[in-house]
Amino acid sequence: MTAPYVICAGNGCMADYEASAELVTNMKKGKGLAVQGVNGAGQVISLQLPLENFAKVYDGPATDPKVFEEMQRKRFEEFQKKAQ
Repeated sequence: MTAPYVICAGNGCMADYEASAELVTNMKKGKGLAVQGVNGAGQVISLQLPLENFAKVYDGPATDPKVFEEMQRKRFEEFQKKAQ
């Protein structure tokens, strides 16, 4: 799948992809998801994301919004520390 950039900022660009039923089904059955992008130097960067627990998590119970918010806050703080 490819998509044009939606927005770019100083730290990178974003593209939107539709999570169609077909894509979700393939991710539930798949072992990994390959994601590629291009860095500021024009080099291709590839990431391999494991999907072994995707179906279990996708079909499982929803996360409590307050728990999710706290997780996001902690991730942001960790990101800020690494950036410094």
